[in-house]
Amino acid sequence: MVREEEYSLLYWLAELAPLFQACFPLDCTISVTDREKYLAYFRGQELDLKVKPGMAVPVGGTIEEALKTGRPSRKVIPEQVLGVPFKSTAVPIRDKKGQVVGALGIGVSLKNQEKLLEAANNITATLEEITATMQELAAAATQLADSQNKLLKLGENIREKIKKTDTILGFVQEVAETSKLLGLNAAIEAARAGEHGRGFSVVAEEIRKLASNSAQAVKEIQKVLEEIRKDVQAMYHQLAIISGISQEQAQSTHEAAGALETLSATAMNLRELAEII
Repeated sequence: MVREEEYSLLYWLAELAPLFQACFPLDCTISVTDREKYLAYFRGQELDLKVKPGMAVPVGGTIEEALKTGRPSRKVIPEQVLGVPFKSTAVPIRDKKGQVVGALGIGVSLKNQEKLLEAANNITATLEEITATMQELAAAATQLADSQNKLLKLGENIREKIKKTDTILGFVQEVAETSKLLGLNAAIEAARAGEHGRGFSVVAEEIRKLASNSAQAVKEIQKVLEEIRKDVQAMYHQLAIISGISQEQAQSTHEAAGALETLSATAMNLRELAEII
């Protein structure tokens, strides 16, 4: 038999149970029992344990465990049992002498928690993939910037070598001018020699032709080298622009990867929070 003191305590808990339920921001149930049966039960919006006042306390549940051990009991009940996953918590109720006279049971729906966990897990997985991709892009951008810097140095080397060819062509031009003068002098001397200088005259003519052809070749080479110089200069300019863009891209990619890591950490915190609910 339930003593009057025990009944009064359990009665007032049963009266206050709807207020307890209203304080919870989540869908939940509230139960009040004595040591044998339910005294009050309030179902949630979706969560319903399918019990009524007067029904016996079920064997193996959190309420029975709290009544037997005198300690709070908690269990997570899967969706397959009642159609809604929930966390069942039971707290023993004691009288003034410390004797367990009943239990307060609370069932909190985990429906939103599972959705939150699923979303957090999806976000975390997606962010991990994006972060890995961004890190690969950052590494590729850095490698590209390094390659472009090498190309810039190579372009500078080409420009320096083209400058050296100017010196060589200058020397060839001088040789051509000198040969032209020698050929002219030889022709004059051959003319003075008359009949005896005919052979020398042919040689002098060939020297002048060689000098003329060399001078013409030098001009053509200089023209081609000038075009190459302009192309190299244009290439050098474009590489400098691309190198700057690549460096900015690498920096931006590193920053984006850092931001994604922060977001990933936030998603992990969200998942941990969902597990606590």
